Amino acid sequence: MPSKIMVVDDEEDIRESIKMLLEQLGHEVILAASGMECLDMLTSQRPDLIITDFFMPQMSGRETIEKIRETESYKDIKIIFLTVAEFQGVDFEEEMKSLNISEYIQKPLDTDQFIEKINNILGE
Repeated sequence: MPSKIMVVDDEEDIRESIKMLLEQLGHEVILAASGMECLDMLTSQRPDLIITDFFMPQMSGRETIEKIRETESYKDIKIIFLTVAEFQGVDFEEEMKSLNISEYIQKPLDTDQFIEKINNILGE
């Protein structure tokens, strides 16, 4: 069953390439160019999964996720961090748990790994 996935990234080429890949897998894709746009869109659309960039201007991915988690009806939406940074160690694991983040994916994308992680999270 196709899922509704929101992609939040300040870089248009990243948003578009992820959208193309997800649509090829049969998913419905919603695009947001910022954390604020993501939060605005959540009032009218409920995705099954949010893929958000970690480093964005104005509102970081972390701040965006904190805001999402503050709203009771959004607490169970699955979220993936998308980042160029290499995160490792106990602190990062704790942060992922505290924000209820399902997974993180490193840029540039490894297409096979990306698809595998998406499928695992969506239970496909």
